[in-house]
Amino acid sequence: MACGSSRDEREVSAMANGILLVPICLIGAYLLIDTRSLGLLASRVKHDRQRTVWIQGDWLMARMIRLFPAFLGGPGAVGVLALRLVAGTAMMLHGWPKVQHATSWMGPNAAVPGILQALAAVAEFGGGLCWVLGLLTPLASFLIFCTMAVAAGTVHIPAGHPFVASPPGGPSYEPALGYLAIAVALLLVGPGKLSVDALLFGQGRPGAGDSPAPARG
Repeated sequence: MACGSSRDEREVSAMANGILLVPICLIGAYLLIDTRSLGLLASRVKHDRQRTVWIQGDWLMARMIRLFPAFLGGPGAVGVLALRLVAGTAMMLHGWPKVQHATSWMGPNAAVPGILQALAAVAEFGGGLCWVLGLLTPLASFLIFCTMAVAAGTVHIPAGHPFVASPPGGPSYEPALGYLAIAVALLLVGPGKLSVDALLFGQGRPGAGDSPAPARG
């Protein structure tokens, strides 16, 4: 009984000091495990993992910010907003009927695969929505640029359609070229400060319409 009591007291004392006693044989030998060190190690591993996630998030944010030019402010931001709202709404209206039949909107005899038809439909409707919101504007502009370039280069121009329809209402590549030009403008100028992109990626960046900071001397 005395030996058992002594062993229990030893285990209680060790646990109080953060030491785990693990019996390894029948003669009373113990394997000492410092649980305090294990706890510190686990805490450090968790902290390092969190730090890695933060670093990766900062790296991704930095890469996204590099896609945008300086966000235009002042009257220019209002002008870009008007352009985005009108062109984006029109592009959504062009894309909405196509999204309803995404893989077959060009007809049953179309030479274009269904997956490419679906990509074009999503680019028009989704890209137009992004223009309206000013969200992921570079990506939306690039997708619309590609879609309009393909439409003009593979459909309208090979078919001999004129730039401006004559008589009015006939086929032409004026709309495709017009949206392509808007996509290029938004790629170069950006969505402006009146956009979701400016809220997400414009913190701490000087805008194109901001006054320069006074020089200190």
